[in-house]
Amino acid sequence: MLSPARKLLKSPGSPQREREKDQQGSNEMLDRGVNIMPISALSSFSPRNWGLKGRCISKQPIHEYVGRDSRAGKSASVDIIDESGEIHITMFNEVLEVQYKKFEVNKVFIVSKGNIRPANKKFCKSEYEVILGDESLVEEVAEQLSLPSREKTFIPQLSDLGSARLNDAQVDLVGVIVKVEEVSEQISKKQLGQTFAKRSIIVVDESEYQIELTLWREQAVQFNGNVGDVIVAVNTKIAEFNGFRSATVSNQTNLEINPKDISRVSELQKWFRRIQSEDKEKIEHNLWKKIEATGGKSGTDGKEQKVAHSVSTQQLKQTDVDQLDKGAEFFNVIGAITYFKRTNLWYLACPNTKCSRKIQDGDQSCKSCGHNLIADGPGVKRYILSLLLSDSEGSI
Repeated sequence: MLSPARKLLKSPGSPQREREKDQQGSNEMLDRGVNIMPISALSSFSPRNWGLKGRCISKQPIHEYVGRDSRAGKSASVDIIDESGEIHITMFNEVLEVQYKKFEVNKVFIVSKGNIRPANKKFCKSEYEVILGDESLVEEVAEQLSLPSREKTFIPQLSDLGSARLNDAQVDLVGVIVKVEEVSEQISKKQLGQTFAKRSIIVVDESEYQIELTLWREQAVQFNGNVGDVIVAVNTKIAEFNGFRSATVSNQTNLEINPKDISRVSELQKWFRRIQSEDKEKIEHNLWKKIEATGGKSGTDGKEQKVAHSVSTQQLKQTDVDQLDKGAEFFNVIGAITYFKRTNLWYLACPNTKCSRKIQDGDQSCKSCGHNLIADGPGVKRYILSLLLSDSEGSI
């Protein structure tokens, strides 16, 4: 199992002074009735006066969009981490104008009075995300001693990206750029006649494996990294193409070139300088290994292992079945059981395990497989559980 790298960030000043500053910020929130909780304890059922305290580890650029009602809007997100876990925080339009400028990467904040809902795993790694509203509170605090720094969930090495657990996963990766392709124009399949920019870069690390990272639209055009630079990509989506791993960025991805506060960056810079002097052929001819995807195979039966994502009842209703992968899809839904169907709890089924079709009481044989219900045995009961599950967004 891949374990996140957790390192504490040292801060100036005495521990006693930092604790006093932290206590002052926390006391101000407590005076407002805010209950500071660990991030891992937050859920859709948290009390209304919940609050969290954590370090901002990434801040995505503002994204402009056009909604289904043809209205223009803006959104942006940040990621916050504490000792217990990580959470994604999103803000829109008027709320964005007020709160977005308060967040700064590497600083510590107390956040409260937002809407907690199951996260969309297509865009973030946390189980839940927070949507800030008009009443949300965001305040910076000085404490920096006990919280993890930005040395967080980076994949230890790019070679680890072949794991089946990472199919369609959101990961944070860091590596050296060895190739930067020119921007190309792609034709949109959804919006006929429109084009958008695309750029691919090749990233490697000391495992001597490479991964292709694809950038889109503004990120592709504005990218200013060069060969030899170290890129840190937070919230990239891992995919598979022709049996090999690739990565792509989205509006939720945060890209940085040569950040100075991450020790892994300086380690890779030293490694690449050594490779440049000792193995120029590898660099000139791009002799890096590609990361083979396992395809999600598990065990010896060759069946694909599906990952269950947390969703709300409303998100589940809005899921486009035609867009799902072939076969079963699994979801986690947290809610309260509000209704049980108390009739027709079971039906008679053919005892032939290769059939198991429904039969009628009194049948002498199964109409589907011909199983003799008199000579070979009667039908067996198959139980059905029907219920209504409700959460804050609806029922299903």
